[in-house]
Amino acid sequence: MVLLYSVLNMVWETGIVELLLLPALLFFLFQGFIQFPIKDLCIRNGLFSVIWMELLCLSLSLLSGRPKIVYFVLGVLFLIFGIAEAYVFRFRSSFLLPIDLCSVRTAANVAGNYNFAPWKELMAATGLFAVWFILLFALCPSEIIFMPFDNTMTRIITGVILAAVLIGLTLFVVNYDAKKGFVLNISENAFHSDKNNRVEGALIRFLYDCGDLRVKKPDGYSVSDAEKLLEKYGSDAGSQTTGPDSYPDIVVVMNESFSDPRVVGPLGTSTDYMPFIHSLQKGHKNTISGELNVSIQGGNTPNTEYEFLTGNTLAFLPKGCIPFQQYLTKNVDAIPRYLNSIGYDTVAMHPYLSSGWNRIKAYSFLGFRDMKFLEYFEKKDPEIVRKYISDSSFTKAIIEEVEMRSEKKPVFSFNVTMQNHA
Repeated sequence: MVLLYSVLNMVWETGIVELLLLPALLFFLFQGFIQFPIKDLCIRNGLFSVIWMELLCLSLSLLSGRPKIVYFVLGVLFLIFGIAEAYVFRFRSSFLLPIDLCSVRTAANVAGNYNFAPWKELMAATGLFAVWFILLFALCPSEIIFMPFDNTMTRIITGVILAAVLIGLTLFVVNYDAKKGFVLNISENAFHSDKNNRVEGALIRFLYDCGDLRVKKPDGYSVSDAEKLLEKYGSDAGSQTTGPDSYPDIVVVMNESFSDPRVVGPLGTSTDYMPFIHSLQKGHKNTISGELNVSIQGGNTPNTEYEFLTGNTLAFLPKGCIPFQQYLTKNVDAIPRYLNSIGYDTVAMHPYLSSGWNRIKAYSFLGFRDMKFLEYFEKKDPEIVRKYISDSSFTKAIIEEVEMRSEKKPVFSFNVTMQNHA
């Protein structure tokens, strides 16, 4: 017993146990932000996640020779990651996707109108994380002192090997075939974000979703097939017999967060809550109306803009992508570019920050010749609703702009409102 105690004490003093224990705890604490307490996590996914976290922590510790610093930095990163996951789900009922990291600046622009008050599960998960940091400072060694890794060359070579294994496992998950795979429990259906992250584990799900950052060519797609379709259906783009003087002005308003709850089912109210809109739908003079389904929910506004302005569907793009930020890197065929070619004056207007969703560059690549953002509208002493310029003030600005421009050319005015955001 004395010998066993001596051996265990020696192992403990080297820090091996702590270096192996802390990464495992780190994963489960991170997962706690997704589901507290943890109860639905698939065992094999959980084991895989722990191994991945061990490799991450140990490889960086061996390469740097400073495990306490490495563990602390990773702990802070996963704490921030976990809290972000919890709040994103609370606000939009889906967890973070890799592409959301490109939207941080836009999210910060509107963060002031959200309620960030903590709830009991969030506080419990954060409290356990605080205990992890206490254990880290109390138990984790500052340097690698156990044999044979006290030798610098051996330590670095081992770190490189572990890092290579880590990269291999990461690529395995990123490129995992959910249809054929049986090693991990991963669903290719991203609709049930809550269930996926609880059962599969938030770490594995995030890595798997990284595979969707690549745009994959649709089955059966080819330039020759597209040309055959064009020949079959023809095109009258070059047969215009009228000139710009006879073209109508075109005004498009994309009303942020606007919807009619009656489309979901019967809604009984004592007074019509949208009498003007409903009068248009019932056949008001010179009105054609219909219903529109969009590809987004609870965020990613520019994706509806992209689909409308280009005619391209998001169905062939990775889930969670934002074309404005990822794929618009040069001029593309779009409604404003075509209208420019037949004599229109094209303008895009949005009464909020120009930094959101990379709109300045995106609108330029789509062909808009002019753009107006928050600074332009603030000079007009607008009405403010919930910190945002009201739809009423925005509408007046749209009419003024169209009337002024239409004296010289037909106008295509594309407008995205802000009043009802979030």
